Amino acid sequence: MASSLPHRRPASFRRFASIPQNYGLFVVILGLLFFVANATGQQDPINNFCRRFGHQSAVVDRRLYIDGGLVNWNPISTYPGNYSNTWLLYQDLARDVADVGMPPLYANLSKNSSIPDVSGGSLWGDEVNKYLYLFGGEYYQQPPPTRFLLYAYDILNNFWVSLGPPQPASISPVSYGAGVAVSERGEGYYYGGWLSNNSVSGWGADSPPVATTGLVKYDMDTNSWTNNTGPDGVRRAEGALVFIPAGDGGMLVYLGGITDLYGNGTVTGQGLDTIYLYDVLSSKWYAQHASGTIPGDRRRFCAGVTWAADQSSYNM
Repeated sequence: MASSLPHRRPASFRRFASIPQNYGLFVVILGLLFFVANATGQQDPINNFCRRFGHQSAVVDRRLYIDGGLVNWNPISTYPGNYSNTWLLYQDLARDVADVGMPPLYANLSKNSSIPDVSGGSLWGDEVNKYLYLFGGEYYQQPPPTRFLLYAYDILNNFWVSLGPPQPASISPVSYGAGVAVSERGEGYYYGGWLSNNSVSGWGADSPPVATTGLVKYDMDTNSWTNNTGPDGVRRAEGALVFIPAGDGGMLVYLGGITDLYGNGTVTGQGLDTIYLYDVLSSKWYAQHASGTIPGDRRRFCAGVTWAADQSSYNM
């Protein structure tokens, strides 16, 4: 299917003008003080790193940004437990790494204690206006806050800001759903995910987690939200969502993960033989049945997409 996407959207220059000009400096200083204060109580995120999982990441201008998640410190025999990653990290993908393997990891970006450290959220990258938006996720060994907020990181000025609670209020703090950013359109999407005691304030420790059925859409330029329906009434989580520039406005492609058929946290694998596509212009869902050698079920996995030069086919 050939693409006829519109040209890249112009920059909106929405650099949160309502924030005092010295606010960014204040947050940077506060973040540095927080880093120094906690350095004695935590391991070094670069030198003591063993492995990381459950984090949210995004690529903007050939930089891979990594936020939150859980980390194991090295040596893992000494530090066998999971610890919250409190840093916003990045790796420069444009750097020539022929002699060093993976691009070096940096931990010098601002992130103060008012910004949550979550797992299973989404980090939507805006390559036009140079922002990262932190949506959803669950908290580790601490209760979720009473207010569910969207946070933004200004890449150019190196500071974070809260954009307030999503509206309408029916947009809930979910975790381990499937998220993707469509920078060309200035939109972030999040499908499915879990409502649980780790993400929703007052959920109750004895209440089972429940997967959701909806597709959340965030407009980066207007800071507005839309709560759309999924392809059916099935509750899903832990799958993957990608964007392909097919059709007039592009399509979202969802695959894998699990289903919560009874709304009580009892999971069943979502087979990879059925792929769900969402037309972002018509807001319509389609189901496509795959053929060939179908991979086994999987959850909490990563997915990427690329396509032929003439956009005649797409590979995930």
